[in-house]
Amino acid sequence: MKKYLLPEKGDFYKANLHCHTNISDGKYTPEEIKEIYKSRGYHIVAYTNHNSYNYHKELNWMEIF
Repeated sequence: MKKYLLPEKGDFYKANLHCHTNISDGKYTPEEIKEIYKSRGYHIVAYTNHNSYNYHKELNWMEIF
């Protein structure tokens, strides 16, 4: 028997809510992370760098909707 965490049908967002960039201990720049996740069908990425808070206007995804 297959169990679903969400309903089988509906409108959902694909999201990663924990991601590090090269601003802390990650490998890629924020812009590279944005493109990587967009190319894999993600709608949301939360940058959770250590000891850093930065606003990146250039990373706004609203233009894709």
